[in-house]
Amino acid sequence: MRETLWGLPALLWYIRPMDMTLASVDYRIAGDAWLRSINLTLSSGQVWAVTGPNGSGKSALGRLLAGKAEPSSGSLTGRPGAVGHISFEEHLATIERELREDDTDYMDRIDPGRSALGFIMEQVKDEAKARLLGESFGLAPLFDRGLRFLSTGEIRKSLICRALMADPSLLVLDDPFCGLDKGAAASLGERIHSLSRAGITPVLILGRAGDVMPWVTHVAEMDQGRLVSCGPKAAWAKARHVEKTPCPAELPQACFLPGAETPEFSTGDPLVRFCDVSVAYNGRPVVDGVSFALRKGEHLMITGPNGSGKSTLLSMINGDNPKAYGNDISLFGRRRGTGESIWDIKKQIGYLSAEFQIGYRAAATPFSAILSGLSDSIGTYRRFSLLEKEAACAWLEVMGLSHRKESPLRSLSSGEQRMVLIARSMIKAPPLLILDEPCQGLDDANSRFVLDLADRVGMSGKTTLIYVTHTETDTLSCITHHLRLSPNRETGSTAWVERASGGPAGGQTFKKFDKQVLSKPFQAPPK
Repeated sequence: MRETLWGLPALLWYIRPMDMTLASVDYRIAGDAWLRSINLTLSSGQVWAVTGPNGSGKSALGRLLAGKAEPSSGSLTGRPGAVGHISFEEHLATIERELREDDTDYMDRIDPGRSALGFIMEQVKDEAKARLLGESFGLAPLFDRGLRFLSTGEIRKSLICRALMADPSLLVLDDPFCGLDKGAAASLGERIHSLSRAGITPVLILGRAGDVMPWVTHVAEMDQGRLVSCGPKAAWAKARHVEKTPCPAELPQACFLPGAETPEFSTGDPLVRFCDVSVAYNGRPVVDGVSFALRKGEHLMITGPNGSGKSTLLSMINGDNPKAYGNDISLFGRRRGTGESIWDIKKQIGYLSAEFQIGYRAAATPFSAILSGLSDSIGTYRRFSLLEKEAACAWLEVMGLSHRKESPLRSLSSGEQRMVLIARSMIKAPPLLILDEPCQGLDDANSRFVLDLADRVGMSGKTTLIYVTHTETDTLSCITHHLRLSPNRETGSTAWVERASGGPAGGQTFKKFDKQVLSKPFQAPPK
């Protein structure tokens, strides 16, 4: 029997003494100050969380701690020789390499790319150790699966295991719970806690204060590149106060361009209709018998744990999944696979997801990225009218990012990039707006702002909303229907629909649904 402690292999048990001090540290990029007068000491036995609004300098501090950047002035002493660093940028670089090295076009099969196990042991060639670490993080069933076919959470766990292969004394985790459902976040949190008890010092970079786990011992709060508080968690929790970023009572009229014309179809027909839809990959069922209908003026919330098929369903609506053609799916009154082009579909839809953000790899500015939503492209490839440019500027103003209008998009924090791409999804006033985990990577204030904004768009009557989340606090009063996915590894996820007890005017949230399950869970929607 392999010896373990707190779910971790014995190879990780040993004390790693560490005292790391930052004294009056400034950090500048191209002359701009990102961090100012940082004074901070990290010691072994502590578990730190770094919080603050998007763009406050949290990730920049994480890069300094991890040795991915050096101070412009001041001193940093005691950094360990081995430091692990997991971030959105690291995740993005991993995916980009997979796409760059994809040889599917030159093979008679799909190129799986690097396997999860191969990725974990890529830098430290010790298969036995890699297997032990992977097993402790629940990755054993995925060892042979190609990295590009793993979920966001699975890739994040693989990155952590790869970092642990080097026996780091310090592990910097930037937004580690981003995109994970409650159960998966709790499981990963327990693993991180176990690392701290095994002698590793974790530093968690967190956007939402609710992600500060009970076992965190110290909190550093940042704002505008400065540490505004630093010390034991109890003192931070007592003093913490979050103000809601106000969504304008009336969005500027310049934000709203004439929307895409919805194709003509019978009044009352659904914009989206799924009838007994099932999807499997390599013989493994993903969703089974899912049916629902969504009409103009109705708004749907989709929930379910990681791996339940939420992204699969959305990809069949958004036009990116060929599995749609083998199922009974209609969009805007027309069945998929009857001669429509993917661009006919995309021009009717505004879309935002974590995968879309990762895949948005054009050399863009926030201004040009928002404009690209008008042509459904990654990057801009046509001239835009003065009216269109004014709309993009108005959205930057709404999002509080006018001062970053011409900055490289990649120079923004991941949360700021998310705000830009949310504006991109809304600029053309689409008949159908799909927001897949839009608050992922956002701080508390911006999350509340985006929820309020999505609610206003839904209540406008011009756009039908599909909102996907696994965060219980993401509630919208405009929601009229709730589709819950329940995963089953043997048969694929199944689903049922609940109808709101009130209407949009009733201000209902999905917690207040009267459960009206269809007489058969997967009954075809009415025609």
